[in-house]
Amino acid sequence: MNHFAARARHDGLTWIGEFRCAEHADFRPVLEGNGIARFPSKVEAQLAADRALRAYMNGRLRRDGAIITSAKVAAEKLFRPGKKPIPVEVR
Repeated sequence: MNHFAARARHDGLTWIGEFRCAEHADFRPVLEGNGIARFPSKVEAQLAADRALRAYMNGRLRRDGAIITSAKVAAEKLFRPGKKPIPVEVR
């Protein structure tokens, strides 16, 4: 099943947030420090799982195996072979 999901699971005492990515077959717990993060409520665990999934999905972007950095993108906008440089506004 190729889908992304996040859930909160009750372990008897506390709640654990878990997320699943399309390339993994099982749910992975939200980690905090050296262990699994535990939450007092289902809502907090679900929120943490959603945030962890979003952070995983929006991780470092790659292009042809190379990590895209803002400096490289800015340089490519400025230095186009045979053309005038494009002024870049910093907001």
